[in-house]
Order: sequence, then C-alpha cells, then structure tokens
Amino acid sequence: MPWYSFREIRARFNDTVLVDTPRLDRVVERFASLQRYGLSVRQRRLLGALYRRIIDARLEQIQPDVVLSIGAAHKLMGLESKWPLIHVTDGYFATIVNYYDKYRYFSRDVKRAGHEDYQSFIDNASMSLFASEWARDSALGLYRMDQGRVRVVPFGANLDQDPGRRERQRGDRLKILFVGYDWQRKGGELVLATWRLLRAQLPDCELHIVGCQPQTAMGLAGVHVHGRLDKAKPADFARLTGLFDSSSLFFMPSRAEAFGMVFCEAASYGLPVVATATGGVPTVVREGETGLLLPLEAGPAAYAERILALWRDATGYVRMTMAARARYETTLNWHAWGEAVEDAVETVLEQRAATIAA
Repeated sequence: MPWYSFREIRARFNDTVLVDTPRLDRVVERFASLQRYGLSVRQRRLLGALYRRIIDARLEQIQPDVVLSIGAAHKLMGLESKWPLIHVTDGYFATIVNYYDKYRYFSRDVKRAGHEDYQSFIDNASMSLFASEWARDSALGLYRMDQGRVRVVPFGANLDQDPGRRERQRGDRLKILFVGYDWQRKGGELVLATWRLLRAQLPDCELHIVGCQPQTAMGLAGVHVHGRLDKAKPADFARLTGLFDSSSLFFMPSRAEAFGMVFCEAASYGLPVVATATGGVPTVVREGETGLLLPLEAGPAAYAERILALWRDATGYVRMTMAARARYETTLNWHAWGEAVEDAVETVLEQRAATIAA
C-alpha cells in the first residue's frame, strides 16, 4: 500500500518529499515477533523519541506545508504541532489491538500506554482519514475526537495496470478464487468446507488457492494450490491476473480484517466477493450489491446456500459483476483515494490560514 499511495500523492503534488527511517524500521521489524509475548516494540517511548528526533530534523529542513502520514503513527508521536498533520489509517491503536487476536498477549500497561500515546497523537492531528466506517466509528467511540476532523477514505486496489472493464458472463463452471497468506485468519478452512458442499451440488466446481499451501487442501480433486505468486515476476504476475480474470467469484471469509485490499483487486476484475461482515470489510464489499457478506458465526452450509443461489441466478450474477466493477471505478482505486486526500489537504491548509489570519 505505501508505494501506491505515495505514487498517487507524488503525481498530485510534485514537490512531495518522502521522509524515511530505514535503520529504525529494521530494528522494529527485527523485534516485531516479541508481540506474541505481550511486548510491543512500536509502543516503546524511547523508540518514539528516536523517530521524533530524526523526523523533526528532516521537517525543519523541508519546511512542509502539510505532513501526510500513511500509517506509522508510532513514528510521529510528539510531533511538533506547528506542522499540520493528516493521518491515514485503517484503525487506531485501541481499535486494532482490541480486534486482532495476535495482540491478546499485550499487558494492561502496554495497552494503557499505547492508548494514551495515541490520544495525544490524535489531539495533535489536523485530520484523520479512515479506510472504513468501522475504523472511524470505533475511533470515535474509543478516543476523544472532533468529528469535523474525521473522514472515511477507502484505499484502492494495488494494481500497476487497470484490467479494464469487461462484461463478465457466468459461464458453465463455478470457479472460486482464494488469495491470502494467512490461511487460518483468512478463513481458509471455511472456504474448503464450503467448497466441499458446493462440489456435491456442482461436481465440476473448482477452488483455486493462492498465497499459501495448506496441507488440508493438498491432493484434492478440483482444488488447485498455486502457493505464493510474486507480482514482480512476469510469469507469476500473468498467472495471478489470469486467475482473477477467469474465476467466477472471490471467496475470503476472514475471521478478522481491518480493510482487505485484495477485495479491491477482485472488484477491479468485476468479481463478486464472498466474505465475512467483520471489521472494515462492509466498506469494501456491499452486501447483495457487489458481493455476499455473512455474519462471523456463519458456517459452510450458510455460505454454500448463498453462493448456489447467486450462481443459479445468471442475471443477478452478471448484475453483481457490473456493480463490483463500478464500485472499483468510483471508489476502490488510488485515484479516487488521491482526490479525497487532496481535498483534505486543501481543507487543512484553508483552516490553517484562517487560524493564522484570526
């Protein structure tokens, strides 16, 4: 995401300067695994002070009109208030820590300190741009925030080339695509169980798995495990885009998902998405319009029933593919995101000028 967002911002503001901190970032990455033991390197205030020292020095050199932060709030804790700050995020600290299971080992002290630091960060920010309604609503409920400094701006599909609009027909064979590295969190076993039920009704139904190689899916007739595909490699890229292009629908019922960039990519190909109504997913996938959203507790039978009903309604299926593509064209692309960010920048600068004039 950072590359695509930076490319869009640089295209709009030709004097954009990237402030990077590679050495400290490597330290954070090296010790990131400690969070499974309840330790959060990013929330260490000493590390925050080091980030602040580096970034403050660079900003003094640059003298920016606006600081735009794409995630990485931990790098900007305590940033001097003289710099107008717009922060882009899929969820603030308390939202994410209380949502994802991997943070369950965080101690009460770690959570309290992180929550306090983020409240100070929010107080200093000129505007917060949330990727979803869920992230916005959660933040408004957990933190003291001025609703006038909050907007929802969905992310876009991470594509180097738009696949283009096409009229996708239903076809004769149901071909399901799953793309995700974390088989368990992304609901892979639920996908496999659902596929088995569908296979009983549609003997030629296929399931294609990209991003991982789950043992439970290996060697099954009708299941094709492609493993990790590197977009930087032409052969892998062609294989991946071919799967998106030839599949009937995209199925990833995540157990937890703050946003889901891959849903944007599916929409760009006009693929209806089948997913869980959790986290930020309902911002990306519109139930009954661009895909099917089921509650977190739904099991394989419920998913199979909804998928079969959609598949047997040829007209409804085509209508959903067109709606998915339209949603990508209007909202789920980086150009639309960039327009919203540009508007936020103009708003913040106008407010700043009005404050100085007063």
